[in-house]
Amino acid sequence: MCVIVVTPSLNKSFKFQSDWPYNNSQVYLLNSILEDLKEDEAREFKTKGNDYFFSSVVNYPNNKSLVRQNVYIDKNGKITKTEVVDKDGNAQIVMKFNKIEYHKKFDKNYFELSSLLEMNRKNDSKKSDEVENNNVNENSNNNTNSNSTNNQGTNTTTNENANNQDTTTHNNNTQNNTSDSQNTNNTNQNNNNSISQESTNTETTASINDIVYPMYLPNNTYLTSQEKVSTKDGERLILTFGGDSSFILVEETSTISDDNLVIPVSGEFDFLADVIGVIGTHSLSWHSNGIDYYMASDIIETAELIDIARSISVLPVSK
Repeated sequence: MCVIVVTPSLNKSFKFQSDWPYNNSQVYLLNSILEDLKEDEAREFKTKGNDYFFSSVVNYPNNKSLVRQNVYIDKNGKITKTEVVDKDGNAQIVMKFNKIEYHKKFDKNYFELSSLLEMNRKNDSKKSDEVENNNVNENSNNNTNSNSTNNQGTNTTTNENANNQDTTTHNNNTQNNTSDSQNTNNTNQNNNNSISQESTNTETTASINDIVYPMYLPNNTYLTSQEKVSTKDGERLILTFGGDSSFILVEETSTISDDNLVIPVSGEFDFLADVIGVIGTHSLSWHSNGIDYYMASDIIETAELIDIARSISVLPVSK
């Protein structure tokens, strides 16, 4: 089975040969939920008023803390909510179904890569238009307030001129010369600030502003060294951890492809909080907030590598 993970922000798509959708529990797929209920002969069933409650074991091979799934069904037989809980019954994943269409019709090219990318471009364009319209409205309001203030100042000056014409004329000439000088200085300063700001923005888009460390580490594992190096397209940060469960973590600024790029990937993948992680042999890689991450270890099991990665992927990594 071919699975494609689309990353529009990088203009890249990652192509897997994987049965992942069928080999893992999926909280958002009705078929997966039903299969979990069918496979668990010790599943639980309760009535809650006019509604129904099912509970079964789940299969998340890379996250052993997820042990059961609670399914809530209304009196019409429609699923309203699913919860995946840990051994203490605490909900770790919650999926609410506000609307369900069992016979939804899709265009024949709806799931094609080009169609998905075009859909994303339209959404990005819509968001940009909304931001631009908001900025125009704010500028319009600011200009209106500024004009009102300027008019008040002009009226006051006119009244003063009527009372002290000769003195005011001399003072106005002096003030105008001073004002022209100040305006020239302010214009130059604003231009310099604008250039400085543009330069700063250019630098920050290709740099790692914050060093992000894992919030979770295996027992007796600690940071032994860190090194930041410049690359052709940005920066690379190398963190080395030693101890009983040694591993290396690399953080590197992402590159955006000019044309849509489809990258064949060997290995499996799994969710790391809000991103997709690519699982290789003794390695794990993912992308988040403009940073590419790569982690490798000859000692740590895949499940624990994923636990470490999850403690990173939920944090902001750049300004």
